[in-house]
Amino acid sequence: MPGYSEQLAQWCAGLKFTDLPADVVASTRLRVLDVIGLALAAVPLPTGKSVRAAALAMGKGDDARILGTGDRVPAMQAALANGTMAQAQRTRNPHQQPDSGHRARGRRNDEGERRTADHCRRRGQ
Repeated sequence: MPGYSEQLAQWCAGLKFTDLPADVVASTRLRVLDVIGLALAAVPLPTGKSVRAAALAMGKGDDARILGTGDRVPAMQAALANGTMAQAQRTRNPHQQPDSGHRARGRRNDEGERRTADHCRRRGQ
């Protein structure tokens, strides 16, 4: 029997966009937009400036962009900068609950997550 990573890779390779429930697609789109918005909002913050400078200093490349700057860097540095900036807003308030974040977590998101889990169980994953 293949290991968990191989099973997951096989499932992902066989997954088609049309297999995904519409509410999961809609929820995912909103979450991606949320992360992009958080990263863009962090560009002028000290964390954004610092991680941008670090990403630029790590090496040259043009694989990907640092969001909100136009800077092109290797994909690894862009992922580091963009991911750090997306989290910068969440870490500005140490009293904020870990999942309360920028977006409102509501019944609609919970329902989408439940439907995704049900969908995967029906498919045997």
